Amino acid sequence: MKNKNKMMLLWAVAVSFTFIISSALAKDETQAQKQLSAKEKAASETQDDYAFTVETVSGEVSGIDKNYISIVYERDYDSGTEYEMLIPIDSKTAVKHKTKLADIKVGDLVSVEYEKPVPEDEVSEDETFKDKRQTKARVVNFIQSGVGNLVSEE
Repeated sequence: MKNKNKMMLLWAVAVSFTFIISSALAKDETQAQKQLSAKEKAASETQDDYAFTVETVSGEVSGIDKNYISIVYERDYDSGTEYEMLIPIDSKTAVKHKTKLADIKVGDLVSVEYEKPVPEDEVSEDETFKDKRQTKARVVNFIQSGVGNLVSEE
């Protein structure tokens, strides 16, 4: 009988411990989702001072800094030509599938959702423009680690 009581007590402790741990993990995951949601919301806010389109580019990171990310989005192996895009980033830029932007390295495969200003001649007279019109990243989506053979010049 004593062994049965001890087993029941151990089982109750194990179930309680499992519940406490899973609750703590769920809370951490919920907090991380809230932080990402807040960044995505900030990134999705429109730039009221000019018209823009939202576009996406995918490719290999050829350079990254706190102010920009550079993506090689196409390579012509016959001619040796690479097509690269430099996209400004800021504190509102959200990051998916990595904890922070600093975790993304040269050579990683990513997709970047960015805002691209619409040229003034393509916009109706109702819309206004200010001097700060620029392309900027909204979301950097990590896809895969180090896919290429680019070397950082840092």
